Amino acid sequence: MDSPNDITMKTRSFSPIAACIHIFCLAAITLAMTAYTHNLDDIKALFFYFAGPVLFIIGAGLFALGEAPRPNRWIGAGLVAYFWVLIISTLFSRYSYAGWDQLLWWWSAFGFFVSAMAIGSSRRSGEVLLRGLVVLILVVNLVGFFMYDFAGNDHSGVGLLMQYLYGSPVPTGTTQMYRLLRTLSHAAGNMQSTILSPDFYSAVCLFYLPLAMFLAVKIQKKGFSLWQTIGFIASLTLTATIFVCFSRFHYPIWLLCVCLFSVAFFTIGTERQRIWLIMLVVLMFACGIIAAWFKYADLMKALSLEYLSSKTLATIWSGAWGVFTHHPILGGGPGTFGIYFPDFRDPNYYQYGISHVTTYAHNQYLDLLSETGIVGFAAFVVLLFGILRPIARGAFSRVELRLRGHLLAGFVAVLTILCVIFVSPISRWVVGAVSMWTILGLAAGWALQQPAADQPAEPSLSPQRMYAYAAVALGLILLPLCAAKGARYYGSALPYAHAVSSMEPAFDMMEKNPANPGVEQMITVSIDGFTRSIEVDRHNYSPYYKLGSVYMTLCNFERSKAEESRSEHNELEAQQHDLKADDYLLKSKNIYEKLAAMNPHYAQLDYNLGLVYSAYVQVCRREAEKLTGNAKLMKQGLASVFVGLAEKHFAANYKLSNSKEAVLGYGKFLLENVGAAKALKVFQAASDNDPKDPDFADRYLRAAKAAGNPAAITKATARANSVKP
Repeated sequence: MDSPNDITMKTRSFSPIAACIHIFCLAAITLAMTAYTHNLDDIKALFFYFAGPVLFIIGAGLFALGEAPRPNRWIGAGLVAYFWVLIISTLFSRYSYAGWDQLLWWWSAFGFFVSAMAIGSSRRSGEVLLRGLVVLILVVNLVGFFMYDFAGNDHSGVGLLMQYLYGSPVPTGTTQMYRLLRTLSHAAGNMQSTILSPDFYSAVCLFYLPLAMFLAVKIQKKGFSLWQTIGFIASLTLTATIFVCFSRFHYPIWLLCVCLFSVAFFTIGTERQRIWLIMLVVLMFACGIIAAWFKYADLMKALSLEYLSSKTLATIWSGAWGVFTHHPILGGGPGTFGIYFPDFRDPNYYQYGISHVTTYAHNQYLDLLSETGIVGFAAFVVLLFGILRPIARGAFSRVELRLRGHLLAGFVAVLTILCVIFVSPISRWVVGAVSMWTILGLAAGWALQQPAADQPAEPSLSPQRMYAYAAVALGLILLPLCAAKGARYYGSALPYAHAVSSMEPAFDMMEKNPANPGVEQMITVSIDGFTRSIEVDRHNYSPYYKLGSVYMTLCNFERSKAEESRSEHNELEAQQHDLKADDYLLKSKNIYEKLAAMNPHYAQLDYNLGLVYSAYVQVCRREAEKLTGNAKLMKQGLASVFVGLAEKHFAANYKLSNSKEAVLGYGKFLLENVGAAKALKVFQAASDNDPKDPDFADRYLRAAKAAGNPAAITKATARANSVKP
């Protein structure tokens, strides 16, 4: 019979292999690039859904083999409780399909946590994972600087490479390599590297910063090793990146991280290590100052928008809180923030740079409250408590210097993450999620580390092994589901990207040279691409919206051609164009109505439906002119029905947003189809809300005159005169 130590020796050899697999998965996701789409996140999601369950199975397997000691009950309870909350909240959600997708998302993300926790519990494998993470973020930064255009004249590394390969100016092209380089060159100006947003990129850098600093001043007996050199360089490049990205909310978090790390490690280091720590901190501040000075103009511009940024967060957070207060127990349902948010956001949201397709609260805690309610939030807090409590206790109580250093690094890393997710949706995004949960898992694993002699193998039927084997079995069941989700995600994104790349230039050509023979082919490609994207993933909102826009654009194009033919007294040709326009209008209506059934407030869906139904009003009125008797009355009645539908959707869009487009579209429709009195109220409110806008003042005056309201005419005239140049 094997002794406990024999079993420990046998299973111990697998942990470094698991660490290498974990690093490979993380690197594949973080550095993944694709030549097939303009969205670098698409292929990352494909890898994410495959890798997460695999890593979960590996982590659970390490626990089952006795390789890793049992995690504390808080972590287990938090993980299990949160998944049950996701399931129950999804079952009670109005939009349950989004919840099932979120369940697969969180399962994949937690796979990185479980794997890193099991790996980190071993001294040897934990060291491999730590070094791999720091090397990975260093490589990402070097790639990022290669793509960053410091001079602002397309002299980034990738820009110069494009010029070398394709000449200058760079021509348009369709090869896969060109598409890849074009995507990366567009990302260069914002230091996006393989990351989609500079704000998100700096958030990821903050996640890794405590680990890089720890490796730079890692507790050791003597000398300055190669790994410390790598940690030193990584710490400096991370600092430079954070400042170059101009995410103002991350500056105080960077300062807190550096100060907290310095104070914690200054107390346990040797005199030589303290000297290296002081040198590191001084150089990091110098890097930050140099980066800020080098981009001083951009930094000042960014800082001047501080009020706007604060207002942006306040607007999003207040909307998230509104969703929570209306769904306090289980939330609106996983993945539903973007669906419910328009009902609770400030109508002036667009003034603060907020997209009308905002899908996250830019605050992990408010995301949890709005989507999973107080129950889901409590489960997440239990999980965080289970991670933070043993790290904090061990960091400030253990006497073993090596392990205490790891725990202090983990403590600072966890606090940094908790600060970052307070102002960023980074954990809802692929690279942010895998990085965050890997670091949280590594910190939790460090807290599990014990000397080898204190890790006896447990009986084969121990609760730990039973639960671990059950987790492995569950992972095997969910692996094909997650893989199918990843394949579906990428399979839908690929034709969508191709369709967008054909649609945008086709629309430009239609405006400049409608007779160009390539327009029809490009439009056909875009329609086929959006249609295939929907067929692959019918819950992908974007292709519905784009396809409806294509059909509506074609409808308007054919309608204008019909008017041209009538002006030339060619009625037969005009009727042919009208028939085509009517067909495109019907297709646009059908596709928008399908989207409305899934997400009633997606983007400006109500506004577009208002345009569709108002177009039907004109169709009915045009046909009514050709009829007599009851047939004429029926067409006129149908036109009235469409007037009501159009007004309903325009009013819904106006209620959600007082943007210029919403106001002008609603007011114009009311003026032409409902009555000048209603239009006057809309334009008066818009002009009062923005008295310096000349378009609102002009529409206000026109509506006042159309309504014959003397008092309104006087006020509107004064307003119009006050905004004249």
